[in-house]
Amino acid sequence: MARYKSRIPQRWPFRHKFKNGTERVYWFKAIPATSYARPILEAAHVQESIDRDGVADTQNCTEAVCAQRNPDAFDHPVEGTVDFTYSRAAVVTKVYKEPRRLSRNSTKIVSGECVVYEHSHGDIAKLNDTRRGQQKLLQMLKENGPLQQTFRPLRIQSKRTWASPPGGKRTGSRTRHSLRGSKARAAFATAAFELPTK
Repeated sequence: MARYKSRIPQRWPFRHKFKNGTERVYWFKAIPATSYARPILEAAHVQESIDRDGVADTQNCTEAVCAQRNPDAFDHPVEGTVDFTYSRAAVVTKVYKEPRRLSRNSTKIVSGECVVYEHSHGDIAKLNDTRRGQQKLLQMLKENGPLQQTFRPLRIQSKRTWASPPGGKRTGSRTRHSLRGSKARAAFATAAFELPTK
């Protein structure tokens, strides 16, 4: 059963930063999770994220490292790449040898497949968005021990709870949209004066 609002196959963007500062987006076919995953977050994962310079990096943050180092917690293959945002986690299960179409009738191209989970660990992600927060999280795990994380299947909202489009006249002005996913985490870190703006 589809766990997205639409039955159309969905994609997940993985933003890869190269050493020369350029960024490239790789799209992966997003498959909704069907079961829970419970990886254990340890102090070693925070230290590895610090060593990787994972501040505000959704693929090298503490939670992403935790998922990468706990493949047995998942009921599917874990390729190694994990993208962790404030409310979702995408775990890559397969990378195609050659990019292919998202579906038979689609013109959209994907580079592989990932399983998408929902979570409630945005507070830990926000700690990882600053260097001071990383040190605070590292100290907390050293003092209190490992933390149990829970990744859940995506919930389906009933149609009654979906927001209806605003009514009224169209003025031609653009609606302001808030940043989402990895861009939201990078903006948060920049605002905290931990990362220099370009």
